[in-house]
Amino acid sequence: LPKDAEDDPAAFEHAPKDTLPFLEGEGKEVRLILGDAWGERAPVQTASEMFYADAVLEAGASIPLPDNHEDRGVYVVQGSIVVAGETYEAGRMMVFRPGDNMSLTAGAAGARVMM
Repeated sequence: LPKDAEDDPAAFEHAPKDTLPFLEGEGKEVRLILGDAWGERAPVQTASEMFYADAVLEAGASIPLPDNHEDRGVYVVQGSIVVAGETYEAGRMMVFRPGDNMSLTAGAAGARVMM
């Protein structure tokens, strides 16, 4: 949290599923849950810049990580992904250095990832 928001009371904001940006095409289905990415913004207010997305990728489909965020991580929920030539199976989490231009590609069985 930003320093000026550290003492704010805890809060919860519900956004119905149909109000969250949904991006699809080229073997990808991505729901943006929080923040901004890929030219879209979720309706939930946040105290700092971030993104949180649920992505389902068909076999061989690729998705770039948003480059407008310093902190970026990916958790493989199902299947596998290839990043920079390395394969990561379900249950793995990766954190990427700021500034690296990264893309994920789904393995042979496809993948579901949380970013």
